[in-house]
Amino acid sequence: MHTPLPRSKHKQAGFTLVEVMVVLLIMGVMAGMVIMNLPPQKDPALVIGEKLMSRLRIAAQSSMVENRSFGVKLDESGYSIVSYENNEWLEISRHEFELERKPILSLSRNEEVLNLATLKKQNIPVIRYDSTGLATPFTLSIETQTLRFQIEGAVDGGVTMTRGVGS
Repeated sequence: MHTPLPRSKHKQAGFTLVEVMVVLLIMGVMAGMVIMNLPPQKDPALVIGEKLMSRLRIAAQSSMVENRSFGVKLDESGYSIVSYENNEWLEISRHEFELERKPILSLSRNEEVLNLATLKKQNIPVIRYDSTGLATPFTLSIETQTLRFQIEGAVDGGVTMTRGVGS
């Protein structure tokens, strides 16, 4: 005679292989949807330009609020925010262009292109904001391998950026 095996009175808890596979499939589909909806990563040069523009706006506002002159010294590797105190320009902060290759910079004031190396030797800021709210009008062109954009400063301290595709 054949006797059946005794059944356990307790059911075993757990998930079947099919249930686990369905959960993994759902999680995979949802992860794919999240990745597809993430915003694209910004070009590092554009991030640097946006930070520079923000710092220029802060310098313009700070000059009026603190009743003292601020400026920006610019060179091929980065820029410094400076303040005029006791008849000299003192560096407040330094910001490097953190790119694989140095960007190509071109600065002009009143349609005259300035030589950044000469201005660096003179140790004066190329962009200045005085306590009355007036500023040095300028156009700064920044070009990298992937991006080209201009930051323009108006005499009232306003700053705008226009971008284009790099060469």
